[in-house]
Amino acid sequence: MPLFHRKAARRTALDEPAKKDLAMRLVSSAENSSLDWEAQYGYLEDVGDGRGYTGGIIGFCSGTSDMPALVELYTQRVPGNALAGYLPALRAVDGTASHRGLDPGFPAAWRQGATTTAFRRAQRDERDRGYFDPAVARAKKDGMGTRGQFVYYDAMVMHGPGTDPLSFGGIRDRARGNLDLDPPLNWRVYGDSYEIG
Repeated sequence: MPLFHRKAARRTALDEPAKKDLAMRLVSSAENSSLDWEAQYGYLEDVGDGRGYTGGIIGFCSGTSDMPALVELYTQRVPGNALAGYLPALRAVDGTASHRGLDPGFPAAWRQGATTTAFRRAQRDERDRGYFDPAVARAKKDGMGTRGQFVYYDAMVMHGPGTDPLSFGGIRDRARGNLDLDPPLNWRVYGDSYEIG
């Protein structure tokens, strides 16, 4: 009989509060070079990636649908907020890198909004609705543990929640089609193509 018995590890999930905070800190390290994700509500800049302005706790982008969705949610909750007047411009630049209609006042309005509890809550809610909750649910359905759930969430934040080949759905489909990593493998990183035959 062994002197020490190892307790069976309790399986955790990414949506448990402590694990979720850990996930937010990990994503913030990549998005903002900081573990303090809660200090990022007011962050906004054009990082030159072709997605326009990037801002907030997960890098909502004016050139993708998540920043317009966030500002719409905030405006539903707080009509007449400083960002509400930029909704037509956000809709117009969606899918582009353009700042047309956003400059020069949008960055100041974003930072002003970030001082409010309502805008911070809207960022968390839109993060959860658009990225965190769907990623964790999909990962659990696929039988992933906590680390796999984080990988799904991180991939969804970095690549978007769509189904095209370069988004989370496309990446997931390709990965699930070759879980043993059997060649041939084809991928792209920062515009460079790679193949292992």
